[in-house]
Amino acid sequence: GYTLVMVTRLSPEKNVMEILRYMPGLLSELPKVQLLIVGDGPQHKKLKDFCSENHLDRHVHFTGRIPPEDVYRYYRMGDLYVSASTFELHSMSYLEAMTCGLPLVCREDQSLIGVLQDGNNGFIYRNEQEYIDSISRILKDPALKEQMSRQSMLQAESFSDRRFAERMLELYHAANIYCPQ
Repeated sequence: GYTLVMVTRLSPEKNVMEILRYMPGLLSELPKVQLLIVGDGPQHKKLKDFCSENHLDRHVHFTGRIPPEDVYRYYRMGDLYVSASTFELHSMSYLEAMTCGLPLVCREDQSLIGVLQDGNNGFIYRNEQEYIDSISRILKDPALKEQMSRQSMLQAESFSDRRFAERMLELYHAANIYCPQ
């Protein structure tokens, strides 16, 4: 089977409920898929109750709060990173997922510009059908998954601190500002 990972605070603006509502449709397409939800927050009980009521317990797993230094282990368990949030400023979880080589499937959101390149390191979705199709397309095509995984890592690298520092130095040099090497 395949594992979808979300690392998020379980609060309304993260829109986790949307992903849970899409689960039955996704399971009819990919019956062995699992969803791993890493994190905690005020909606934890509500989301767990929804899973129980909709017989999703065998497919949706909540880790609760995880020490920050262990979070990468959960990304590594995943095949794909999913998010329905439309309220991100600088989502570290997208970049962490990409660093771990996960393709992304995320709801359309301004904060994804420059992070998720649609069709390159994952897909942007706007509705349930696009969500299901995007995940199916990646998971049913190992070559595409591998290519998107590589693109995620490359994309994450361009966001790294070192790359940021190099870019700043390039700008200083371009502007002829003295900057000892």
